[in-house]
Amino acid sequence: MTLKYLFTALLSLLFLSQVSFAQDLKEEVENSIDKDEMPASALDALEDFLEDQIVTDTDYYRETDGETITFEAKLNWQGYQYSIEFTDEGLLLDIEQLIEFSEIPEKIQDRITEIMEEQFSKFRMTRVQRQFIADEEDEEGEDVIEDFLENDMDDLVVRYEIEVEGQNRSEMGSFEMLFDSEGELIQRRRIVRRSIDNIW
Repeated sequence: MTLKYLFTALLSLLFLSQVSFAQDLKEEVENSIDKDEMPASALDALEDFLEDQIVTDTDYYRETDGETITFEAKLNWQGYQYSIEFTDEGLLLDIEQLIEFSEIPEKIQDRITEIMEEQFSKFRMTRVQRQFIADEEDEEGEDVIEDFLENDMDDLVVRYEIEVEGQNRSEMGSFEMLFDSEGELIQRRRIVRRSIDNIW
């Protein structure tokens, strides 16, 4: 009876493991690089932050998921930690600001929490970022940094990227949840690998 139970449990675990990975995966490798390894146009775009603002502790990274390559500058500015991400051609993708969950408007917090509770029986948020991207009229993100520095939020789209340790009946692990400005879920990805040299 015991062996039969163990065999059944093992089969169940194998099945659930397959189910867990039948979803979007975030399998990234991120490595520290020198400043001169960043795309030149990315450094040009960063000039306002790097020269005209009081910025500390700027580090540079190259990230790949096996298919695409992106570059990031991570820095401290006005009491927040930022990650500014570019394509391998130096086009701006987004600006991410590390925040506390409590800094999100309460109505949006409530909606995000509601969705988390639908997704997981248990969960713990481990990292919350506010993400700024260009609106549809600025496809290449040319004005994102300028709009951000000038606090011109009318021309920026705000989203929230939250990393969570969660579990439910079929899965357990680390997940990245992306929400829109109203707290609606855009994307959920399971994090299967991440480097340790990109953590502040």
